[in-house]
Amino acid sequence: MSCQLFLLLHDPFTGKGEVSQELLECGVSAAELADLVIGRRLGIVDDHVVMAGLDRAGPGDRVGEYVLGCLADQSKSYSVRTWVGSLGEAVTDLVVRELVDDGVVRHERGSLGLRGRKPDRFPAVDLLRASSSRNRLRRMLAHPAEFDLAGATVASMVGALGAERVLEVHDARNVIKELSTYLPSPVHAVVDGLAAAVASASVALGGR
Repeated sequence: MSCQLFLLLHDPFTGKGEVSQELLECGVSAAELADLVIGRRLGIVDDHVVMAGLDRAGPGDRVGEYVLGCLADQSKSYSVRTWVGSLGEAVTDLVVRELVDDGVVRHERGSLGLRGRKPDRFPAVDLLRASSSRNRLRRMLAHPAEFDLAGATVASMVGALGAERVLEVHDARNVIKELSTYLPSPVHAVVDGLAAAVASASVALGGR
């Protein structure tokens, strides 16, 4: 789901990000945590992320392997919000590498301007695959009965990031809000942790 959310948060034509880099990293790391929770590799106990099964992800899952390794290395558990913040940069880098290696997007480094370096862009190489997550969620939002757990989770994370506009669907915010109430409690805890990280980032930005 981390790759799906990354693609959702970038315009497939221009490659421009739809949210700030900080929020992107929070969202991508939360999506990976949720994926591992759904896959029963991780669990949530009292808002803390814990190992729940084998400390290995599926074959070829470099992102999941990295996250599980980070958790396994810790002698105590930490909150969802803590992991969302601390894993963000590394997990996003791994997701970028995977999408570039798979020929889905290309990585265009931001040019250096008078106000510093511009954000990197990730335009589609394979437009069909780069747009598939966005198109799939739009279809589900138009027909909510078609939602599955992965789709509802990704949609809820888009809502937690305040990025519903990327879906270009009327009343997306209210539909997503209702969907989130049906999430299993461990997955809902990850979405709540993301929302807390987003709120913290917004407060920090407002204070600058």
